[in-house]
Amino acid sequence: DIAAAAAILDTKLATISTAGKVDGAALTGLASIPAGAGVIPTANVPAGTGFAQLGETVLASANNVISVASFAARKSLIIELDWPVSSNLNAFDITFNSDVGANYAVRRSTNGAADTTSTAAAAIDSRTSTAGSGGQMRMFIDNRSASIKKVILITMGDNGSGTAPGREEVVGAWNNTAAQITTITITGAAGNTFPIGTRMTVYGPSD
Repeated sequence: DIAAAAAILDTKLATISTAGKVDGAALTGLASIPAGAGVIPTANVPAGTGFAQLGETVLASANNVISVASFAARKSLIIELDWPVSSNLNAFDITFNSDVGANYAVRRSTNGAADTTSTAAAAIDSRTSTAGSGGQMRMFIDNRSASIKKVILITMGDNGSGTAPGREEVVGAWNNTAAQITTITITGAAGNTFPIGTRMTVYGPSD
């Protein structure tokens, strides 16, 4: 046996890689987790400590639809959509849990112009003014089961330093008070296609 007072330098010890040989209690802080250890599973993140990735889809080929399906239900969601330069993408429609009924309401403004609205709509739509650009969208959702799902999103399209980016601010609602959102589908409007490499990521709180 090695005496407790031996004070062996850690440089003399081999890396322990066998599963179960190091107890989780030996980690005294998140800073102690090696960078190469991988992603901490959502189930192991303490409640209330922040957002974790719930799901992600990256298109391997051009498509007019991108979705993230069957992710864990959470009381709030953040969705990121990023797409490379596309020849025609500047309009798409967002639906939840495959509902394409007249259950959505929308208010939007493009590049600071006067608001336009839609009621009893089949989707929450977003339109940038910059076709043929790369772009991104950020969406925030109150996803409590018994409440109408409230949505805030902003979309931008960018053609580089020679053209001012286009933007659209949207608020919307999904009139469902029976279920939480666990599937998000974004469909390009007529003639709009998401290019290869388009990425949609869904985040939610750990509790």
